[in-house]
Amino acid sequence: MERGDYNETDLADIQGDFDDEMRAFQPEGADGLCFVDGVQYESRTEIVDVTPDCFDEEGAKTYARAVLPVMPIETRAFTYVSPNIDQEHDMILPVFGGFGETSAQGDNHFLEDLLRKLQQKGYKNPLVIGMNPCGRATKEYSENLDGVAKIGLQDELNDVRLLTYYLWERGFLDGEGEICPIGHSMGSFNTMAFMEAMKEIEHIAAMRLETHAQVSKVIHLMPVSDKPRAFLHPSFVARIFPFIRKSLSQAWLSKKGGLDVSAYHHNRMMFGGKETQLDHMHWRRGADDSATRFLGLAFNKRRIFDVRELFRGKEYFQFIGMGDRLIPASIQDNWFKHVVGIAEVKDSDYIEGDYHHHSIPFNMTQDQRSDLRDFWSRVFGTEVDNEIVIK
Repeated sequence: MERGDYNETDLADIQGDFDDEMRAFQPEGADGLCFVDGVQYESRTEIVDVTPDCFDEEGAKTYARAVLPVMPIETRAFTYVSPNIDQEHDMILPVFGGFGETSAQGDNHFLEDLLRKLQQKGYKNPLVIGMNPCGRATKEYSENLDGVAKIGLQDELNDVRLLTYYLWERGFLDGEGEICPIGHSMGSFNTMAFMEAMKEIEHIAAMRLETHAQVSKVIHLMPVSDKPRAFLHPSFVARIFPFIRKSLSQAWLSKKGGLDVSAYHHNRMMFGGKETQLDHMHWRRGADDSATRFLGLAFNKRRIFDVRELFRGKEYFQFIGMGDRLIPASIQDNWFKHVVGIAEVKDSDYIEGDYHHHSIPFNMTQDQRSDLRDFWSRVFGTEVDNEIVIK
């Protein structure tokens, strides 16, 4: 089986007693219903060719004309999960995976426990959006890895900004609800590109006297740092280089092929080699990624984001895995201190998951689920807010 080859029959063969109801984030064939504690959620997949003609706003059209020509793939995949996708939402959570990850890896326990916490808190119509920048999770992406190899870090961030405009123009970011972007690993960069686009949308909406949802919280799971050359850290180089040496040199020198990581090395990097065979599906639901993008992060020469402006007045929460063998804790700790030290955040916390490694397993143990549930409780609170309403 290849990465991205996750049809229903194969999943059943590998997963055994996997709960069909929680396949809501799977990009192919995900449309349907899922249930959490008796509450019904719709799930919908949108696979669309994103072109300048997709946009009504002239500024977005102009941006699309600048951004899209450098992207080898037009197709983008979004997954939406909500009690009612087409009504206004009181909490909107765009979820960005990390290097080589797709929204399909956010299925199952992660999605289930997140939805459960939101409904316990009293949100009536939350919307979780699985984001797949640059075409990940699409057939077109997996068939054009030579093109994928050329996607740089800034190319991806530009794509995220454009996809944010796409969601706004389709009404997903309208209303008076809250927005809480979630980013895992390199996906933490994408949350900030999303927030930059929301700043621009805020100005446009203000001029039009329109309302739109506001970013209130930001969640980073095992994040990276935009500190210059942070990932030339000796510990990080020693941990990752043996796993990617061959594919990195091939993709970098020839500019062909995605940065391929085998299931074995994926398990070693993401889970310390300690997870069960069921997490082979975590690798299967991922995608090859760009060596150019990876090197852009490793050799970053300057801070990319205006953290002071982006995080001012927001709540910021970070979750790290104590068993993370990929990104040193010092890098993640430094990033947290940078954000809360420079920005006037409304609230913040740094939570350590005793039973987690670098990534979130597709199937979590009870201890891992308990770790993450405690984190969700810290982020969203434990008391039901009866004032949350949908207009």
